[in-house]
Amino acid sequence: MRSRSPQHSGTIASPKPLGFEPAHVVTARISLNLQEFSTVDRRSAFYRDAIARLRELPGVEAASVGGPPPLAPVRSTLRFWRTDDREGTSSLGSHQSIMPGYFGVMGIPLRSGRDISDDDIVRRRRVAIVDERLAAQLWQGDAIGQSLSVVYSKQPLEVVGVAGHIRARDIRDAGTSLIYVPSHVYEIEQTLVVKTPAPLSTVAPAIKQSVEALGPGRPVFAIRPMGVIVQASNDNTQ
Repeated sequence: MRSRSPQHSGTIASPKPLGFEPAHVVTARISLNLQEFSTVDRRSAFYRDAIARLRELPGVEAASVGGPPPLAPVRSTLRFWRTDDREGTSSLGSHQSIMPGYFGVMGIPLRSGRDISDDDIVRRRRVAIVDERLAAQLWQGDAIGQSLSVVYSKQPLEVVGVAGHIRARDIRDAGTSLIYVPSHVYEIEQTLVVKTPAPLSTVAPAIKQSVEALGPGRPVFAIRPMGVIVQASNDNTQ
């Protein structure tokens, strides 16, 4: 098996298209002190501050937050259906909780509509971006402005965008539909995603120091290139 040194933030060749671009993407996990960050508004404000600081680092091209990231080993399975047709076609899939700019960092194309915005989060709008596979299943592709229901919530979501389909669970997973929602809609432990050509030996300490400087109770750990995660998924599925 091929291996890749974690000192590089480049990508590993995958046998199939991933739907996202792992090259020069570094991920980092954050474990927030939930006593200090006891509300969704405080957590969202922290993530906005962290993203702003990361974008100012030398060599960083873009930064955002999303969880669980592509190829995460644990991912929930949810059922989605058209709000106006609960007894009709439904789909099984998963979700990601994201902040603005996530698609640009990860190289996931936005096929139509718009990205999640800071205003969506501040105003707690119940919006979602669906992937093109789910859009085709439920609305024959014409999903913008439609209402989506999800098994975990009694309140529907307004579809504001359609994104490209990615391999979500592992690099051979071509069948999992995804929706992307703002962090206040469905909270989960978040992951920083940073686009930078800088070597990990340089950027990892800078990421950790920049975010942890915001105060205690914000430890940053498991800083890894997305290419290493792709390689691990490749190794685990052979």
